[in-house]
Amino acid sequence: MGRGVNAARPAFWHEAIANMRVDVSVAAYTKVSPSWRDTDYTPDFNKLYFILEGTGYLKIGDAEYEPAPGQLFWMPQGVRQSYGAAEGEPFGKHWCHFTAYVGDEPLPRVLDVPDFVDVPEAERPRLAASFERLAYWRGRTELSAAMRVRSELLSILAAYLELGGGTKVRTARSGAMAKMDLVLRFIDEHLTEPLSVEELAALAHYHPNYFIRSFKRTTGFSPIQYINRQRVERAKRLFATTELNVSEVADRFGMEISYFSRLFKETTGFTPSQYREWMT
Repeated sequence: MGRGVNAARPAFWHEAIANMRVDVSVAAYTKVSPSWRDTDYTPDFNKLYFILEGTGYLKIGDAEYEPAPGQLFWMPQGVRQSYGAAEGEPFGKHWCHFTAYVGDEPLPRVLDVPDFVDVPEAERPRLAASFERLAYWRGRTELSAAMRVRSELLSILAAYLELGGGTKVRTARSGAMAKMDLVLRFIDEHLTEPLSVEELAALAHYHPNYFIRSFKRTTGFSPIQYINRQRVERAKRLFATTELNVSEVADRFGMEISYFSRLFKETTGFTPSQYREWMT
């Protein structure tokens, strides 16, 4: 191919996670019964348990826990697990079951997160309110309900990642995602050169038709849409940091000025000249 590619870039994972597909199947608050238990099963969905009161046990893989009030547990899909109520005061917990996919990969195969996080006491009412809203909107039928559900789940997951600290991407275990990472890095490094779907598909060792579908599942855009958006982002930086005029910036990307100006306005809502004036 004659053009090199560098290693994975964090920005790709930000974009991929932002475009992940999520679905909440159930959400509620439950005071579990003494008979609440199951042993060594592997669910095909994720579970979040926010413990507010009581005692019991959870087992995730080979790790065993006795959760305490104020702890938020993530029991990932595809992992063997067990749970049960202890004698005495059983758990009271907010909980939900959900799936989350980054491209074609389940989120737990992409992110290396802890089994639980300790929620600071000052943050617990806010998190409990998020779970309550999640349960409320999950039971509604308005067109806006699905957006509300997505918003609340993402808010809870974001809090989990922030409280977990040091979350890492499992790039070695995400083969398909690693290929997309490679492709997007290549695009970023060659934005000023002609780029074709066939060339990008060959880089990922995919058939072009399959590549287009996989690329859109991962980024939310077709390859051409993504390339054009990145070129506009690069152009915005050039307008903000250099004295290059519109024609010179268009030339950087091998575009006719009329096409470049139309693309820039379609993407930003401003003509290049308006954007530069607004920036200054």
